[in-house]
Amino acid sequence: RSVYWDGERFATSSTFARNGFHVFEGFPTTSNPTPDYLVGLDRVIAGLSSTSFLRPDSLTPFGDGGVLLRNNWRASVWRRFPSGNDPVDFTIGKPDAVLGGVLGRVSAATLQSYSPHSHAFSRRDELVIADGRRLLIWRPLPDVNFTPADLVLGQPSAASNLQGVDYRGLERDTLAMPAGVSSVGDVT
Repeated sequence: RSVYWDGERFATSSTFARNGFHVFEGFPTTSNPTPDYLVGLDRVIAGLSSTSFLRPDSLTPFGDGGVLLRNNWRASVWRRFPSGNDPVDFTIGKPDAVLGGVLGRVSAATLQSYSPHSHAFSRRDELVIADGRRLLIWRPLPDVNFTPADLVLGQPSAASNLQGVDYRGLERDTLAMPAGVSSVGDVT
C-alpha cells in the first residue's frame, strides 16, 4: 500500500495477510528481489504489539532519519529507521503500542480513522495527519505515546468528529475525508 525511499533504503508495506513491510538496502535493480529484512512480517496474525501491526498503510519519513507507519487507528514511529524487527519507539493516536481500534472518544490525542488517507511533513518540524473528518497538526513533532495534536482543522474542536450536512453541502468549517495532504518545501 505504500512505497518508501530515503536514498538508502527502499521499503514497501504489505497489508492484510502480511501485516508489515519489506526493506531493501539500496534501490532494487532486478525483478522479484528478496528483501534484506522484514519488519513486522514474521507475525502473520499475532495481534498488535511494538513489533507487530494490523493492516499497515503508509510509510513516511519522520524527523531526522525516522519513519512513521500508519496502521489500525494509530501511527507507529521509529526515531531511526528500523534495522530489523525493532520495536517502535512510540505510538501516535493510542496510549501504547498494543491498543488498536477506536478508543470511543474523540480528542486531539486519538486517531479516529482506520487508516488516514495521507500524512506529510514540512521542513519546520511539523507533522500533519489526515484523520477521518479532520487534519491533526503537531508542532513540534511528537516524541512520546499519545501526544495530543497542537491544532485541529476541519472541526470546531478537538473533541468533534462531525460529518457536516452531507457531501454536497458540507458546513464551511468541517471536512469530509480529507486526503492528499502533501508538503512542498516549507509549506504544508
